[in-house]
Amino acid sequence: MAFTPGGPVPWTVPPDWARPVRESLGWGTNTLRANTTGASFHASLRETPARAFEFEVFDEGLPWRFADALLHSASGQAMLLPVWPDLQLVGPLTSGLGSIACATDGYDFTDDGLVLLWGGVNTWEVLEVATVDPGALVLASPTSQAWPRGTRLYPLRRGRVRNGLQETVRADDKGRRTVRFEVREPCAWPAAMPVATYLGHPVLEWRPDDGADEGGSYNRLMAEVSNGLGDPVEFDLAGVQLRGSSMGWQLWGRADQSAARSRLYAMRGGAVPVWVPSWKQDLRLAAPIGGASTTMTVEWTGYAALGALQPNRRDLRIELRDGTVLYRRITGVADAGATESLFLDAPLGLAVAPGQVRAISYLTLSVGPDSQEIAHYTDADGHAQVSLSFSAVVPDV
Repeated sequence: MAFTPGGPVPWTVPPDWARPVRESLGWGTNTLRANTTGASFHASLRETPARAFEFEVFDEGLPWRFADALLHSASGQAMLLPVWPDLQLVGPLTSGLGSIACATDGYDFTDDGLVLLWGGVNTWEVLEVATVDPGALVLASPTSQAWPRGTRLYPLRRGRVRNGLQETVRADDKGRRTVRFEVREPCAWPAAMPVATYLGHPVLEWRPDDGADEGGSYNRLMAEVSNGLGDPVEFDLAGVQLRGSSMGWQLWGRADQSAARSRLYAMRGGAVPVWVPSWKQDLRLAAPIGGASTTMTVEWTGYAALGALQPNRRDLRIELRDGTVLYRRITGVADAGATESLFLDAPLGLAVAPGQVRAISYLTLSVGPDSQEIAHYTDADGHAQVSLSFSAVVPDV
């Protein structure tokens, strides 16, 4: 352990993993919307997200006292935070070693970045990384001491502890603190949207957890005029429904979590519109449809009577039980009593019977939240969770 005079101080007190480490990504999304049409423009003001980690520390004895010393003396200056979910065990390491053999794929290591070798709250070493190679970190300067097998290795990020941190003291040297650490350096990550596209926009082919509750809301651009005496007059400015939805995903293992992070980076908060399936059985096929037919007969839902062909109620995701997924647009509808006939923009290209259909879901062009959160319940080789809320936009196609 050695503090560099005037340099950043590492936070070396680990979180209490009985509660999740919450990582947030904020993109500074700017949205401009035309009230008369509902059309909107979206842009992220950040090249990389504003990143923060919030976690709880519940300790006693030396870790409690050392955390108090860090907060009292160093929280007003730049600090170094271990990226807790990126823990791995290394060693034995000799003194004077110029590289560290370790896993690097899916970890938050960067060229010219910093890492921490950790053996305890007062037994650690900060090292600078020259390059990140597959299976190894090449160091800018060698290790200054030997480290045993089982030494913890973490990536480090520069930032600050948020001001006003509170604590709950349970005894004279025991208690709980909630720490929010705001990263103050760019955090790049490879962005990758799901490969499926429809009408020029990506389709979020990322099925949420089966059996988990999903949320929804119905929102219009309403304006109210009132003189404070009589009944107010309300105006539906754009005449469109901007439905909201929320869903969550359980992430298992580093590959799953890396892919989820790449999707979040590709969405850039609320900057990139994506087609979001409802993942529900919004329509039910009532009769077989031929491969060359553009007419699909579904059970009656009131589609023809209640605003047929409205934005975000005319695009379908048709999923078959064998895994085939088709996207089609409804171009017309006819009410047939107990059924409705939907006219599609193109034939399905294969014959489909009702029993072959897993779900016919609406596609809603939507943007995600500006601030995205990953709840880490273990290190990234284990379990994490992502929950997102989406807001519909008026399709530009």
